[in-house]
Amino acid sequence: MAAVVLSLGGCDYLRSFESVCEKRLPPAKVEVVAEDIEFKPDFTRSVEQLGAKGAAKVGRIVLGLVETKLTGAVEFTAQGIVKPLSGRYCMRPALKLTLAFKPTTLYVAREHPAGSCEFDITLAHEKKHIGVYQTYLDKLALDVRDELREQLGDSIQYFDSADAGETSIRQRAAAILQPYLERGAQESAKRQALVDTPEEYFRLETFQARCGPRESKAKELN
Repeated sequence: MAAVVLSLGGCDYLRSFESVCEKRLPPAKVEVVAEDIEFKPDFTRSVEQLGAKGAAKVGRIVLGLVETKLTGAVEFTAQGIVKPLSGRYCMRPALKLTLAFKPTTLYVAREHPAGSCEFDITLAHEKKHIGVYQTYLDKLALDVRDELREQLGDSIQYFDSADAGETSIRQRAAAILQPYLERGAQESAKRQALVDTPEEYFRLETFQARCGPRESKAKELN
């Protein structure tokens, strides 16, 4: 979104540009939104293919997997004032940042088709992982919002042009966001490990054993 320029009133031309900016500019606004995760189901991959994706541990088979990526997008929403003739621009920081895990794909191995007992168990487990991703994303949005508000501040900022102002705010927001995105995979993995506990695997194995005859290999939901 390009900068929204506020029009000058008749009396504004009699005051200094700085005083006009101080009087007319709205407060700074930083909004950070965590999108609800929408996953695409894929039930066409084999156990071997999911094992390659999920780096299965020795002695276990991956029957399900969630694959996703943390992303962030910045929308510039500031309302500023341009000084006639010179093009000088004033504004307070205002932006909307959207955080998301996307694209997100939920896999269940094709060896256990929809409708089977194993499919239902695997699907329920993978949805737990998606829930963990959502909880992490919601908390991350609050952390990013707080840092953006602190770093960008509420003071009036001046630039040579509206384009320069938008570029500056976008670059500063991106610099603040980037470390969070870089840590996202590692932090998410730590939280996902809390789902894949030995107790969870034992519970899953117990339920799967009630589904009926199956191969005697140990199986893992990852």
